[in-house]
Amino acid sequence: CADCTRKNMKAEEAFKGLQVAIKCKNVHGDYESKAVGALDGTGAFSVPLAADLHGANCVAQLHSATSNAPCPGQEPSKIVPVSEGTNYGIVAGENTATPSAASPECASMTLCGPIKKHIIEHFHHKKP
Repeated sequence: CADCTRKNMKAEEAFKGLQVAIKCKNVHGDYESKAVGALDGTGAFSVPLAADLHGANCVAQLHSATSNAPCPGQEPSKIVPVSEGTNYGIVAGENTATPSAASPECASMTLCGPIKKHIIEHFHHKKP
């Protein structure tokens, strides 16, 4: 959390109540949820993905853990390969959140700036 020290906030509290949802486009062009993972105290996450998602059009998006709703005002982040094999990373989406639009869990995203720029973590494929 880049602004946590300045805002007198612990990073663990900024990420509390948030999770990352992995969504992939289906054959109809709609995104459907494939996996969900929790953020750790530093905002990092690791989500095992099925091997059949290799090359799929997938995104990662912050969600409230209590409501499972996306955090408002933040575009999903594209999942891209970072090396040959099974490691993937994310390219951060745009952050247009306003504090009044955010749920209590997602408010920390606004307070601490775009969290996605700080949670770039590798995804690992899990063989079925």
